[in-house]
Amino acid sequence: MDRFKKEAAIFAGALLCCFLWGSAFPCIKIGYKLWNIDDGDTWRIIRFAGVRFVLAGLLVIVFASISRRKLLLPKRAELPKIMWLSAFQTIGQYVLFYLGLAHSGGVSSAVVDSLTTFFAIMIAALFMHMEKLTARKILGCLLGFAGVVVINLSPQGFSFSPLGDGLVALSALCYGVSSNLIKRYSLCHDTVIFSGYQFIFGGIVMTLLGHIGLMGSGQSAAVSAQSIPKAVAMLVYLALVSSVAYTLWGLLLKGSDVSKISIFGFMTPVMGVVLSFTEFRTVSDATFVGFSNYVRAFTDNNLFLQSLWFTVKFAVISVIGINVIAFALALLFTRELPATNFFRTIFFMPNLIGGIVLGYIWQVIINGVLYKFGYSITSNPTYGFWGLVILMCWQQAGYMMII
Repeated sequence: MDRFKKEAAIFAGALLCCFLWGSAFPCIKIGYKLWNIDDGDTWRIIRFAGVRFVLAGLLVIVFASISRRKLLLPKRAELPKIMWLSAFQTIGQYVLFYLGLAHSGGVSSAVVDSLTTFFAIMIAALFMHMEKLTARKILGCLLGFAGVVVINLSPQGFSFSPLGDGLVALSALCYGVSSNLIKRYSLCHDTVIFSGYQFIFGGIVMTLLGHIGLMGSGQSAAVSAQSIPKAVAMLVYLALVSSVAYTLWGLLLKGSDVSKISIFGFMTPVMGVVLSFTEFRTVSDATFVGFSNYVRAFTDNNLFLQSLWFTVKFAVISVIGINVIAFALALLFTRELPATNFFRTIFFMPNLIGGIVLGYIWQVIINGVLYKFGYSITSNPTYGFWGLVILMCWQQAGYMMII
């Protein structure tokens, strides 16, 4: 009976974490609307994120202190390290990304931001000496970096915006540094204390930077909201999303096997489906609407049905193609053939490249070839569909071959 109660508590706690994570993105959008923040209001977004980080950090410390029955305070010698970590993980990463996004396209920013892996590996190997830089790692990093260069190529030559792509790249660099700092500090310091207080410090700095940026740009720095109680409630909820989920997930991992808890991570999209049966503008006015959202999606226009059929067809064909090709490759490379390891690496490498980068590369390559014959993969739905299938098979077959 006690074991059943423990398993039920683990299940409930994991589901709560997944629900919070699943609700984060729509709630951020609702929070922007309640606080009258447009997508282009960069300084207001930075200030909003800063306040959210402060609250989240405070709640992490409060919850952790309650669970340990003592107030968690950093040692004096740890304060410089916490500030140093916060300068990269929170302040540098988010401020530079938001500022760069304001001067660059969303897709381009996402591609440049994918340099995080490149920077993390280079810093770990060359500067912090925490791991070895092997030939495979170098090759993977060069492929990723080459993809970013290809994305910024245009008919006029190489296109790179220092205020756009440059700041996003610096944001990725900050993430790479922070990842290595976290790994180093976690060996001899309390990660909860470091995470909570770095959020608090970074949030305070971001809040001040956002406020100063508004005043410096001539915009009104006044805080406005459609409804103060609802806007504040949403802000507190967003802070709870980070703090409660982080603290509870850590407690679950501490008391159970990692594999048993990690499997519940797949419930996050399920919680998104659960939320689709409701309609809400704030946390407090959610109403159950049943299948009305789905009825509207199916009946308002045919676009949803076309998209659904395209997705089903793409999933079935690509999954079958990936597994057939992977099985054939695995069968081939289990034999004693010349340069087997080399070809295994060649077929696995596409899996190391980000999806957005792959899309751009294939668009340039395939469009360039088809253009010679009067076709284009981006303007013809038939060629576009089969181009996506081939791209997915090319990227995933090597990974499935290893499995």
